[in-house]
Amino acid sequence: MKHALIDANLIIALFLRPDHALLRAARSGGCRLAICPYVIREARRMVAGAFPARAAEFEQFIEQLPATTIVDANREEIARWEGYLSDSADVPVLAAAIAAGIDAVVTSDRAFRADARATLAAEGDPVAVLSVPEFLASLDVR
Repeated sequence: MKHALIDANLIIALFLRPDHALLRAARSGGCRLAICPYVIREARRMVAGAFPARAAEFEQFIEQLPATTIVDANREEIARWEGYLSDSADVPVLAAAIAAGIDAVVTSDRAFRADARATLAAEGDPVAVLSVPEFLASLDVR
C-alpha cells in the first residue's frame, strides 16, 4: 500500500471537500496518508488567513484526518535538498518525505512537481512528487 505525505494546500483542499477522492481512498484503505508538523503549521496559517471563522472546525478535521504523523526533517536533511526546489517553503516537505521513506509527496503545486521531476532523477528519485490524479492512478485499488 502506498504511503503519501500531503502538503498544506492539499490538506486545505481535503478540509473544504470532505468527499475528495483522496480522502475516500485513504478511508477505504487504498492508501495511507501522512502529515508532518511543518505541513500542519503551514495549513493552520493559511486557514487562519483565509477562513478565520473555521479555525476550530479545521482543528477537528486535522484530529480526524486518516493520516499518520511523521517527524519534520532536521536542518541537515533540509539543507541536503535545498537546491532541488525553487520554493524554499517546499523543501522541508520534500526532506521529511525522503527522511521517512514515504513513497510519494502529493501536492497540487505544479512548480513543486516540475522542480522535483527535473532534479530528483539525478538522485535516483528518492520520492515521487505527484498530483492527486497521478497518485490515485498509481494505487492498486480493487
